[in-house]
Amino acid sequence: MDGKGQGNPKKDFRRVAVKVTICDYVPFFPNLYHSNFAFMKTKFLLLFGVMLIPLALSSQNDHWFQKGLDAKDPKEQIEYFTKSIEITGANAEAYFKRGIAKFVLQDFQGAIDDYSKSIEYDPNNADVYYNRGIVKSDVKDYLGAVADFSKALELHPNNALAYNNRGNAKAKIKGFSGAISDFSKAIEINPKYAYAFNNRGFVKNHLKDYQGAISDLNEYISLEPNNPNGYNSRGFNYLILSKYDLATKDFTQAISLKSDYYRAYINRGYVYLQQGMFEKAIKDFNKCLIFNDKSFDANLDLAIVYYLKRNLRESKKYLDIAKSIEPRLTKGIDGINELEEEEYYWTDKDKKNLKKMFVKLK
Repeated sequence: MDGKGQGNPKKDFRRVAVKVTICDYVPFFPNLYHSNFAFMKTKFLLLFGVMLIPLALSSQNDHWFQKGLDAKDPKEQIEYFTKSIEITGANAEAYFKRGIAKFVLQDFQGAIDDYSKSIEYDPNNADVYYNRGIVKSDVKDYLGAVADFSKALELHPNNALAYNNRGNAKAKIKGFSGAISDFSKAIEINPKYAYAFNNRGFVKNHLKDYQGAISDLNEYISLEPNNPNGYNSRGFNYLILSKYDLATKDFTQAISLKSDYYRAYINRGYVYLQQGMFEKAIKDFNKCLIFNDKSFDANLDLAIVYYLKRNLRESKKYLDIAKSIEPRLTKGIDGINELEEEEYYWTDKDKKNLKKMFVKLK
């Protein structure tokens, strides 16, 4: 099953790969666009809520700088801020704004270079370190991101977003204790910070503190009752604890909020599989494939169901499809073990059945 939840609020619970959703980075742009707006990227379905913080504008008489602020197109913004830099030289704000425009265009190295130049001219601005930390997270430089978020917090200690995002980066490098501390600090500063609850729940799930994860996800759901990821993630923890009725209820709620939420179909199908409700499981796995025909885990789950039903022909058909999508499955149970390293999840009972199935159907 694939508990990987949609986003956002960057990877939620998968079953056969159960993961929790992490709320990803939510950049907060200065009035480059005349009003602050946030966009949310989902990277993993751990849910990391991040915001790019605006750099305060100083009084500017520079014509090109103002044109950059007024422009809507990031390519035009880069052109105007570049002309401003050519005229004014050591202009921390122009480098900062140009870095944001480059970030929007996904020129991540260019954004890092401009943020670094802005820091060179204004080394005490917390917001620039924070924004550079966001980009470093995007390029998987998690140690660099931790350093930048730490510097931002040194200069601005009560920034809940920076704690949350530093926790995100620490989680990516398996600094789970530090990640929990950071998410907890974010919640202390902002008790209604939904994504910090979600992210802390994700880490607790990773540490096998399933009841603790459920408690955090309860808080997340109370703050974000219409977000299907929370129900999918909580349902996954109930699944691990064999609380099948509660798991089914959560996955069904996630589907009611997002009818094409294929991961919730996989997860609910897996609950049915655990209870021997094979026809319901088949229906949910096939429903998942309607929305995502490249889901190797839905195909693998169908192979398991048909194997248990002693329909070896159908079982082999779906196993071969799963192998074509995920080549590591050609290694048999060794491939399953590799996938579990990426936090995919199968019960011990299913792993025994998978081992037999791989041998029988090779």
